[in-house]
Parts: sequence; C-alpha cells; structure tokens
Amino acid sequence: MLTNQFVHQVQCRPQAHAVGCNGVTIDYTTLYQQSSAIARLLDAQGVGPGDRVAVILPKNLDTVATLLGILFTGAAYVPLDPRLPPERVARTLADCDAKVLVISSLTLDQIYSIDCSLTLSFRAIVTPAPCSLANTIVHDFAKKAPGYDCPKRLSSNEPAYILYTSGSTGEPKGVVHTHRSAVEFVNWAMQTFSLGPDQRLANHAQLSFDLSILDIFGALSSGAAVELIQPELLLRPKELVRKLNAWQISLLYAVPSAIALLETDGDLGKLPPQSLTRVLYAGEPFSVPVLRKVMQALPQTSFYNLYGPTETNVCTYHPITSIPMEDTLQISIGRACKHLTVELLDAQEAAVPPGVEGEVCVAGPSVMLGYFARPEETRTVLYNAANFPDGRVRYRTGDRAFVDDVGNFWFRGRRDRMVKRRGYRIELGEIESALTQSPLVREAAAFTKTEAGEIQIRAAVVLKDGAKASALTLKLHCGRLLPPHMHPDSIKIIEQMPRTPNGKVDLKGLEEKYTV
Repeated sequence: MLTNQFVHQVQCRPQAHAVGCNGVTIDYTTLYQQSSAIARLLDAQGVGPGDRVAVILPKNLDTVATLLGILFTGAAYVPLDPRLPPERVARTLADCDAKVLVISSLTLDQIYSIDCSLTLSFRAIVTPAPCSLANTIVHDFAKKAPGYDCPKRLSSNEPAYILYTSGSTGEPKGVVHTHRSAVEFVNWAMQTFSLGPDQRLANHAQLSFDLSILDIFGALSSGAAVELIQPELLLRPKELVRKLNAWQISLLYAVPSAIALLETDGDLGKLPPQSLTRVLYAGEPFSVPVLRKVMQALPQTSFYNLYGPTETNVCTYHPITSIPMEDTLQISIGRACKHLTVELLDAQEAAVPPGVEGEVCVAGPSVMLGYFARPEETRTVLYNAANFPDGRVRYRTGDRAFVDDVGNFWFRGRRDRMVKRRGYRIELGEIESALTQSPLVREAAAFTKTEAGEIQIRAAVVLKDGAKASALTLKLHCGRLLPPHMHPDSIKIIEQMPRTPNGKVDLKGLEEKYTV
C-alpha cells in the first residue's frame, strides 16, 4: 500500500517533523493518529477497498491527514480544488460516484445551491462544522485515534487515487492510479532525488494536481518533511522566497511559470535559499533564457526537467548539468525512468528510428489503470498488451518526440488539440464546449498563440441570430464553468466561422480573422 512506508517512518521517527502549514507543524505520530481517526470514521460508514471518497478541502494539515485516512481504509481518494467553479465540482462529483464526501461547510453550501439532489448520493458528508443536511457528520480533524489496521488482503491493483483532468468532450475525466503505480513512482523519486530524513520538500502544487504525489508521498515515505505552500502565497513571490529560506527547503518541484516568478518578481538572486539543493520542473517547457537566469541565481542548486502526463506521472527526466548556452533553443526531456519503458511508435505501433518523430508511448508499473467509468476512452489510449513481445500495455500520450543519437528524448508537440499551460493539461474542445453552453452562442472555436514565452488561449464565437453579447459576458460565462487556468485570455465575436473545403473550422484562417 501507498501508506506502508509512511507507517514505517512513524515507527522509526515518531517525533520527527512531518508536515508544516501556516507556521504550524505536526510530527509523524500526530499525523498518523489523526489519519487513523479519519480512517475509523470512514470505516464506520462502510468505506473499504473499491470505494471512492471525494475530498474538497483547502490545502492544509487536515487535508493531508484525510488523504492518508482514506488510503488506510483501502479506498481511493478523489481530490478536488475547492476554488473550482461550483458547477464543475458538481459534475465531477456526479462522475466519480463517491460513497463519502469530505468537504468544508462553505464549499458544501455552494454545491448544494447548484444541485441539492447531489448530496443525497453520499452515504455520509464529513465537515469540520455543523450543517443542516441529515447525512452530515461533523468531525474534529485534530482528533487522534490508535493506529488503524489496514485491510490485510488489499491488492496492489486497487485504486489509490483518482485525479481529474480536462476532457475534449467538455467533461472532466478521472485518471485512476493504483497503489502499485503510486508506490513505483514514489520509490523512483526517493532514489533518484535522494529523499530522506534530512530533507525538506515544498509542496507547491494543489493536491488535485499530479505534482503533489512526489511532494507529499515522497516526503512521508522517506522520513522527510513537507511544507504546504498556500495558494495566496504564490501571489507574493518575494515573501515565498523568504519562506523557502526560513523553512530550509531542500527540494522545490513546480511548473516553470511559477519558478520563473521567483526570479522575475521574487528577488531570488538577492536572497537565494541556502538549503535549496534541487529544483524540479514539469508540466510545460521552460523558456531557456528565463531558465538561465534562475540557474544563475541558484548556482549551488541542481536542476531537473521532468516529463510525463497524469496517466504515467513522470516517465522521463533530464538532469541539467550546466547552465544552457545563450543560443540553446530547447531542453531535452531526457531518458526513461528506470522502472518504465518509453518508446516512440508510429501509427502502426512500430518503433521509429533515431531522429524520426513518433508518438511517446509508455509501459510499466506506474501507468494508470484507466479512466474512471470510461472504458471506451481507456481503450483508445492503451495499446493492446498482446501486440508487444513483453506483454505490457502501452499508454499513448498523444505527445510527439524524437530520440537523438545518444538516446535523449526531445519533445516536439502534440498530435491533437491538447495544450499545456501553467502545468495543466487543457483540451481546447472543453473550452469550446463551455462557450457553446451559453444560450447566446451558436458556434465557438479555440486556439493558442505563444507571446513572450507564454501560451495565450484565444476563442472566437458566432452568436445565435438576434443574440447580443460582449466578450466580458462570455468570459463571465466561462468563469462559471471552467477553472481559472482554462479561461480564454481573449474572446472575439465574429459573424461567420472560417472553414476548410471539407467543412472543418479553418484554424489558420481563424487566426488571421482574429487579428483583423
């Protein structure tokens, strides 16, 4: 189980610092006892292997204890960011079919106002404060309990967590990872980055984002400590740099755009965190000129470029051994993690030779189990194991790359309309779907443009006959359906959508029309 190594650390280092948040820290024993209390509460509600527990809490000590408590029961946790639009949260809750919901009272009120019937589908709703709903259980997250006996026959192939990502149909889809896939990834991270009791990790990502798996479970499985960075602190880069120093952070894992802010707006060069020995980045390409400045500000720090979708977590990585030259255009995504096989395949599932672009396909124990309750979508991204000599399925990432003569992978873009921005994977089709849900919009199309190293999302819409709307009205509409990272940066209302001879939207023509 994903919690086994955490329990081992509790036995070996009971009083050691485990998690910190907003100036409050708890040790391994306290965290274990609090998570055991949550496990007992869930167990009393009949939660066990095969079940799902949705978690919509602010990122804090209570939330970490909740995730561990869920895992102790053998159930899978489904973390959702409480800052998401209530409509999106409601749709995701309906999709994951969770038995129990752990949620703040404020967020529960918002969900109830959207769909009061949704709350009836849960056996229990656990909140930290009283609520008028009949199936609500008030739980004091500071409550402690003796160690919880985990299910003895829990299979390593049981789901451990489900992370929801953007879906091209307009509906988020849940990526299911098992205990085995999670443990394999965490073990790789511990060994590769020398995680241990003398380390302090900074948790930058939200707990609903796959980067958090390394932060939280890499730390708690190795006896290290993890500091939870609050979302509001990310808006104050100078203060964050000071905190990294005060917390004596040794490893920071974040998306490039967040790391870049520490240099551009956080005075990183004037006050470099002295304990910071490793910086890991993933989720999007790092602008090389900006990366050079960050590395110059942190000469004592080792940098790593990590690559991998939510479906595989990290599958390749590249140690950046020196500051890139000024004329460097791109950083390699490196080589396969040792527990995985990464291949470049063509449309016939045959390997392509060095220098030729192919689709990045991944096999091995940390590949997802599939998409929750979406067997058809799962089949489209998993190549049949029987087609390969080693008898393992291949996950089709949809990313294109080539391998150079020394075996390093180089990312070349997507084969579909998916983009990555601020570390999040975004299906442009979901943005289009959200726009067309407006009763004013007849048709919508989205595309991207890179400006000053940043990906900008643009949308064009055709209104229904007689309808009147402004770009601001449509942006507010998107704000009710989409998370902030998916909001279009600009929306233009046009009279007619340009089309190719076969009737498809002419995206190139749309870009030209957009600038007029």
